[in-house]
Amino acid sequence: MDTPLADARLGLLSAPIRKRSAVALSLVQNIALLIMLSAVLQLIIRRWHTNSLGRQTLTGVLYGAIVIVGMLTPVELAPGIIFDGRSIILAIAGLFGGPITATIAALIAGAYRLYLGGSGIIMGTLVIAESAAIGSIFYYVRHRHEATMHYLSLWGIGLAVHAVMLALTLTLPSASSTSVFNSITLPVITLYPLGFVLVARLLLDQEQRLRDEIELRGLNESLEAQVAERTSALQAVNERLAAESDAKTRFLRSMSHELRTPLNSIIGFSDILGKGMAGDLNEEQQRQIEMIGGAGKHLLALINDILDLSRIEANAVKVERDAIDLHGLVDEITATLAPEVGSKGLAFNVDFEAEEMTFVSDNRKLSQILLNLAGNAIKFTAQGSVTLRVHRTGNTLTFAVEDTGSGIAEDQLAAIFSEFTRGERTPDQSTEGTGLGLAISRGLAEMLGGRIEVQSEIGRGSIFTLVLPVEH
Repeated sequence: MDTPLADARLGLLSAPIRKRSAVALSLVQNIALLIMLSAVLQLIIRRWHTNSLGRQTLTGVLYGAIVIVGMLTPVELAPGIIFDGRSIILAIAGLFGGPITATIAALIAGAYRLYLGGSGIIMGTLVIAESAAIGSIFYYVRHRHEATMHYLSLWGIGLAVHAVMLALTLTLPSASSTSVFNSITLPVITLYPLGFVLVARLLLDQEQRLRDEIELRGLNESLEAQVAERTSALQAVNERLAAESDAKTRFLRSMSHELRTPLNSIIGFSDILGKGMAGDLNEEQQRQIEMIGGAGKHLLALINDILDLSRIEANAVKVERDAIDLHGLVDEITATLAPEVGSKGLAFNVDFEAEEMTFVSDNRKLSQILLNLAGNAIKFTAQGSVTLRVHRTGNTLTFAVEDTGSGIAEDQLAAIFSEFTRGERTPDQSTEGTGLGLAISRGLAEMLGGRIEVQSEIGRGSIFTLVLPVEH
């Protein structure tokens, strides 16, 4: 059974505990206020991306103001002896702002502590000085050695600052020194380092975000500069290529016209000599004259093809609108190719719809495309047949030229539409060609609003299909 004496003893024992709890609670509130103010400070100064003197000065003033706010709500353990979170803020000012920031904040805090006065004035000003000094020392350690601030290292700095603070209780009047030390030791050793870690970690995270933003901004600026530089370079290249292409087209067009006149003369005179109009020729002379005429005609065909291609590339070809009778057109093509078909012993077949078929397009260009496609098929077909199929589906006309030649390898199908390119031939296919026919045909087909498709298989022949709108 409890007695009044026992109750009194319990009361005496619990008094220090209640006092320490009250001190700890008051310190927690003070530290929380300072953490909040530190976060606000970072929002204010984050617009400075360089650690200029102006930034250090302003930061020092703001840290000093935060310290004063903390000293307005202190824990007073004895008359004139107060405790608050100033040591945390001043150490943070030194660690993150450097000596100038910490010195300015310490001068402001020290002046206010002197203004408050009291028996703890010496300890109070010394705590201000040592907190700023220790923080500044670790500022140099951090930046010179690029030390990484982990939780444990931050806790160690906070512990060092407040271990010195506890030691400075010896500067208090002897009557209150022991009592203050006993009351404040546990909260200082546990709460103050923890508060320091929380504020420091908050500022480190903000520093990292700011570095990331600066790095990202620099990367974006670098990419934009690279894009602008590459765009400018590509534009210059495109302009140069366009000028070169235009110069090439003008040159080809001019040279083609210049070459056709003497070539026509050569071909004409070779025909005159071959017919014996300038005198009789022996067999060898006749053969050589025919070779000269054949070479001249081949060269003239090449020049004509180059001229056509240059005009297509320069968009100098005018598209006519003719009412085309397809039956008549196909008959003309068949008649034109008949000598070559007969000389090779091939069959030339036409698969045509029965009804009359008339549509609007450019008659000369369509005829040139079909002659190119059918002529190629005859050239590269040693035996068998060449078939021209003409069909209409809705508003689309298709002209398919099918042969039984050796075919074209799949990896060459795209290349055969390039200038001066032909598919590989078998040894018995000794036909000559300019390699421009398909390139010209494709360009003309696009002018007529159509396209040319190809299907081929080695040993099974090829099918070239011209697809055109009924009216373009």
